[in-house]
Amino acid sequence: MEKIQIRTKKAADRATEEMSIHAEHLYYLLQTLAENFNKMEDAQKFSLIEIAWNFSGDLNAWFSARESAKNEK
Repeated sequence: MEKIQIRTKKAADRATEEMSIHAEHLYYLLQTLAENFNKMEDAQKFSLIEIAWNFSGDLNAWFSARESAKNEK
């Protein structure tokens, strides 16, 4: 049986379309969090905020990499 390796791309290596989808997911996640904040348990809130933080970090890294590449030209 062969080992399965899971590889994820760094945000800087993703295509514009991928990052657009990533931004849309962040938007809907934050919308859901805002609409249901008072109904959620603290652990749920924390988990969703952590996911949103990761999404925003990926987007920030992608934009930073694009800006750096643009400035190097």
